[in-house]
Amino acid sequence: RAHVAGCLEIYYRHARHQVDLTRILGLAAPLEDDPVPLDWDAAVAFDADQLATDPLGGAVYAPLPPAALKASAYRKWQKDLTRWVKANRPLVLLRCRTLELISGPDESEGAFRSRITLALHEKRDLAVEKLRRKYAGRFQTLKNRLLAAEQAITREEEQAKTRQMDTVISFGTAILGAFLGRKTVSTRSTARMGTAIKSAGRMRQEKMDVERARERADAVRRQLAELEARLQEDIDRLHLAFDAEGDDLETIRIAPNLSDMVVDAFGLAWMPYRRNDQGRLVPDWSGAG
Repeated sequence: RAHVAGCLEIYYRHARHQVDLTRILGLAAPLEDDPVPLDWDAAVAFDADQLATDPLGGAVYAPLPPAALKASAYRKWQKDLTRWVKANRPLVLLRCRTLELISGPDESEGAFRSRITLALHEKRDLAVEKLRRKYAGRFQTLKNRLLAAEQAITREEEQAKTRQMDTVISFGTAILGAFLGRKTVSTRSTARMGTAIKSAGRMRQEKMDVERARERADAVRRQLAELEARLQEDIDRLHLAFDAEGDDLETIRIAPNLSDMVVDAFGLAWMPYRRNDQGRLVPDWSGAG
């Protein structure tokens, strides 16, 4: 069946988006015996390497429409082709505005999104690391306070044990002295009993000091837990923010200039068809739908 075919070399360029690309495009539109004999909207793409100069053996050729016999028609159709390509064959790219990334000319949306995800993860990890460094000073201060509080607990507990032992010995000495002395409590026994009572008071004070040291340590532990919770909340917000940035995609269409298109070949071509089981003519070349 008769078609008009053109092979073009198209130069796509865009300085701001850093595009500098050349592509080869082959298009063939069927010729019809109609008032509009050629419509590039009905064109199909083909690989220029598929073109051959020798006819297929045993093929039957459909008659040419009258318009195909006019040389002037081909000049018009060629101009129509370049205008049609400019309007209908832009280079379509995807852009992530947040990261200022642009997809490659042959990069699929899925591959581009994977690249965005990787870049977002790297950017997010840097932001999380920066956030951890921001919190590090406060964490170290609280850890130092906790260490001091735990050391105080150990010191106060040792002092309390020592005071408890001194108190037991003081009471034991006073009571033993009272039993071994005269019936009337001596002045010395009275002094020993007073010392034992004072020691008991100091022992109670030491126990209170231990409790206060433990309370201080518990307070610092709570502050550490609260700080850890705030850090995790900030990290979670960063994750949400960077996940949302991955959806910020826009489409960029770069149309070629007429001056950036070179028609390497243009003319009449015969495209092979075959009849299917229902007797209808269907395209019979690689890539035909």
